[in-house]
Amino acid sequence: MAYLEQWKADEVIFLEPIVIDVGSIVLTFPNPNLVEQEAAIYYANSCDEELKRRMPGAYVDSIKNAEQKLKEFISRTLLRQDLLLCIRPKTTGIPIGYIVINSPISSTGLKDWSVDFWMGPAFQNRKLMKPCLNNVLSFLQKMKVPLVKALVDSDNIRSIKILTGLNFIYQHKINGFDKNDEFKEAELYYRKLMLK
Repeated sequence: MAYLEQWKADEVIFLEPIVIDVGSIVLTFPNPNLVEQEAAIYYANSCDEELKRRMPGAYVDSIKNAEQKLKEFISRTLLRQDLLLCIRPKTTGIPIGYIVINSPISSTGLKDWSVDFWMGPAFQNRKLMKPCLNNVLSFLQKMKVPLVKALVDSDNIRSIKILTGLNFIYQHKINGFDKNDEFKEAELYYRKLMLK
């Protein structure tokens, strides 16, 4: 295993399928051989007005757009930009939410590893995201990722509570326009995983 400076991580992070066990849940990539089926589930979990407002890049308004979005995520994984993990209960294997691990060369502009996350509307408020993210952070630490960031809307109290509960530290506010050209006030958080 070699550490890659460009990606600030061990090369294995992009070379092997990721499977993260979280007790009754498993985190895995979308199945590229079942994109149509996965798209229907992605649509159910991501056609949500709150997600549209908070994360317009993850929002979809049709199954066709969900299929295109999944193909984009798979393509960005091959380009070593993002890793989309589906949150799947072991009992069903059907995704109920997602965690996107953005690499330093992704389009976020953060130039460090970062995470985005959301649950399908039917699965919110069940305290499932925090243990999933905690296990993702442990995985990233094993991959020698030194720092992880998260950018959240300033009024997204649930996500901020999850991040601060995982020892993320507030860095600063960022004001700007989102993909819908709406003004947003966001907060940048970070967590060091490796001591230099």
